[in-house]
Amino acid sequence: MLRILVVLFVVVFGLELWGLITVGSMIGGWNTVFLVILTGLFGAWMAKQQGVQVFRMVQFQLARGQMPTETLIDGVLVLIGGILLLLPGFF
Repeated sequence: MLRILVVLFVVVFGLELWGLITVGSMIGGWNTVFLVILTGLFGAWMAKQQGVQVFRMVQFQLARGQMPTETLIDGVLVLIGGILLLLPGFF
């Protein structure tokens, strides 16, 4: 299992590096850096918006005496998606 994760990490890192170099050669290095930063900021904003929405839904369900299991799963998925959007790269 560890070998598969290492290979997957190397392949994804190589794909990201290839994509950044390719895009950088097409639109310029500074424009590529700007796009990476812009996607990170957009990802942070989206994760915050969705996280607040999930938090409010959990509070609402708890106030009604319901168990917010699906909403908590949504919250974990929003967290994972936010982390992935904050990582630099295109893929």
